[in-house]
Amino acid sequence: MSATTDLTEPTVSTAEPAAADAQRRRIDLGRFRELSLVPAILVLGLIGFIVSPAFLTADNLIGVAQQSTELSLLVLATALILICGRMDLSLESTIGVAPVIAVWLVLPTSGARFTGLGLLPEWTAVPLCLLVGVVIGAVNGFLILKLRLNGFIVTLGMLTMLRGLQVALSEGQSIVELP
Repeated sequence: MSATTDLTEPTVSTAEPAAADAQRRRIDLGRFRELSLVPAILVLGLIGFIVSPAFLTADNLIGVAQQSTELSLLVLATALILICGRMDLSLESTIGVAPVIAVWLVLPTSGARFTGLGLLPEWTAVPLCLLVGVVIGAVNGFLILKLRLNGFIVTLGMLTMLRGLQVALSEGQSIVELP
């Protein structure tokens, strides 16, 4: 029995490495789309500085950051939902109803413009807001993922229900002058 071996050397195409080098050297503009808003932000900052020299001061930038904290958290939550390939129309109503429920459970029944139940101490207001948001999100998640209901319909219905609850609890008034 004789064994045959292939002694021919494999041929290497010189066109492939050249094409790969050219492709590496070429600037792929698609990689930079994340940076496309940087020039616009810089131009807006420059215009703001020209209009008011106090625009780019540390105090002003800290104030802007403090005022946009809630919006930033809302945007992060929305981004997380969209990255997962889902949507949530009720997110804005959740942000509105959670503080109303917390204030309603914390404020006393008399002595304020907004009368609450006064069931819980004041320090529980912030954790209660978070808990309300988690419960609403869990209900939405259960209905959509476990019961396989349409996410658009579920979150649209939740949006409507939460807005109604918010108006009912606040009696259609803005809640201001909290202790």
